[in-house]
Amino acid sequence: MTFYKQYDLLIEPDETLNFPGDSIKIFDCRADLLISELGYSSFLKSHISNSQYLSIDKDLSSKAGIHGRHPLPMMKSWLAKIKNFGVSNSDQIVLYDETGGSFAARAWWMFRVFGHDRVQILEGGLPGWIAAGYETEQGEPTVALPGVGFVAVRQSAWVADAEGVKAALSSLS
Repeated sequence: MTFYKQYDLLIEPDETLNFPGDSIKIFDCRADLLISELGYSSFLKSHISNSQYLSIDKDLSSKAGIHGRHPLPMMKSWLAKIKNFGVSNSDQIVLYDETGGSFAARAWWMFRVFGHDRVQILEGGLPGWIAAGYETEQGEPTVALPGVGFVAVRQSAWVADAEGVKAALSSLS
């Protein structure tokens, strides 16, 4: 049995090297709210080796509508996506972007909402990775082997709907 340090919210670039290749999953979460394809085109130009891409519009949200611009996707849909990326409960998940962590934080929250507690944001994002002297690669992501070991446990306390917010606000009175 391998022991891994318990991380909090952030993980340093050099700490990502402590994991065997199949026990760490790295996701690029770069996005632009005005130009929806900019995140993926940036990924194609340069990304951390063996990372996969998570789109704010296609992966981290359901269709915009009355529940907002980027509502939380249905649990079944999210689980299918992360299973296709080969994620299991025992994997270390590392998320990054290049805008101070704002998009990576969305992915972090989603993994946590559905019960994955070994998920961190890369300190400094892609710029921090490059500044630390680590290489990047170009092109399409490597094909992930679908996972079979992720069991979701929705953390209801991490999500509030409009009625829940109203009730919390009225209880403050």
